[in-house]
Amino acid sequence: MVEAYKSGLLDVYEAARLCSVTPSYIKSAARSGDLPSRRPGRAYLFVPAEVDAWRARRFVNRKTMKTGGNSSDE
Repeated sequence: MVEAYKSGLLDVYEAARLCSVTPSYIKSAARSGDLPSRRPGRAYLFVPAEVDAWRARRFVNRKTMKTGGNSSDE
């Protein structure tokens, strides 16, 4: 994870594009503390590895939610 801090940080728009959500969704998640962020001033900045980890946790069941979960036809 140390290497992640050495790479460039993402802004709200880049994080939103990476997660396929709107920038306002990213801001809301950052404000609530659900998505780890840095705030140098008024802007939200994100470590790419933390955004990836958040996305993996948050959207892990996205396909199953669309299909209705388990598909047992009894």
